[in-house]
Amino acid sequence: MVRTKSKFVMACLVALLAFGANAVCTTTTYLVGTCKTGPKSFTTIQSALDALPAPTTVQICPGTYREQLAITQAVTLQGISTAASSAVIILPPSTGLAANASLDLGGSVAAQIYVNASGPVNLTNLTVDGTGNNVSCCYVVGVFYRETAGAIKHVTTRYQQANIKGVGIVLEGGGSIPSVSVENSDVRYFDDIGIWAETNSASSELKVTLEGNVVYTPGYYVGIRIDTGTTATVTGNIVNAATCFVLYGVAGSVSGNTLVSLGFGVELLADGMSVTNNKMAGGDAAGIAVVVPITTSQITGNTISSFPDGIAIYCNATNNNIHSNTITDATYGLSGVLPGVVFPNTYFGVTTNTTPICE
Repeated sequence: MVRTKSKFVMACLVALLAFGANAVCTTTTYLVGTCKTGPKSFTTIQSALDALPAPTTVQICPGTYREQLAITQAVTLQGISTAASSAVIILPPSTGLAANASLDLGGSVAAQIYVNASGPVNLTNLTVDGTGNNVSCCYVVGVFYRETAGAIKHVTTRYQQANIKGVGIVLEGGGSIPSVSVENSDVRYFDDIGIWAETNSASSELKVTLEGNVVYTPGYYVGIRIDTGTTATVTGNIVNAATCFVLYGVAGSVSGNTLVSLGFGVELLADGMSVTNNKMAGGDAAGIAVVVPITTSQITGNTISSFPDGIAIYCNATNNNIHSNTITDATYGLSGVLPGVVFPNTYFGVTTNTTPICE
């Protein structure tokens, strides 16, 4: 919020220098609902977003809103609390969701909140519930940021389910290289991907920060996916999914996260991102904590327990990038170890610390 205000103040100063004393800088706050007095009020969120003058902030009273939203200008969309409730719930319209966007990687999208703006868009204290979406054509997405900067804070996405094409949050980059963060949010009960950061570029066209979120779903789905063209900082998240992370990002780090997986903890599928100081727990049906079919990314300081395989390194890694990990209760600590290469990790209760078997 401080950063947004600073940008607004700077814009005002530029306007004053350009146009003199006649320039007027104002903020416009609208209210959806009747929980307080003061701002001009509306009955729907979209009508407040579309009003003139364009709002800088839309405050939303606790309640349930059956809408499919499109945000096309810089704005803060803020759920507010009363003494009785802080739940601002956005559900699909009674007729279901309609396709309203597409991924640059291909595929139509029915997004509950579609954001495509030239200025920053901030969302806070919202629950985006996909129940009753009635979608069979395409991806169902709770929140879709297309080439837009901003922050998503204290937002819940849930029940984005549509024939294994349900995604909680999509962050899509582009030529403007937006920076967007998802913080202290709850992403759950999706049937494809929890948080998906992507571009169709090989070089970085998206900067993402994911911090302090909880991502959970039952079933064989992906918690967080970072695709090529993304620079990502992923820290302090709790992820419980069949595959917690799929990483193709060109740069960045995954550090200080807690992962619970019954499949893969981390699939590190491109050089660029490091995986450090995470806690990873598996179970009887779990597969591999870290899959590393690449050569240079750092895999260090992780605590891995209860996976049949700790780290699978595909016979192409050296000991200067995979070290100082602690692996407990595994059949194989490291698999795919080249002859003569020593990995300085620590093992407890591991049947075979290292093996040349390439997974």
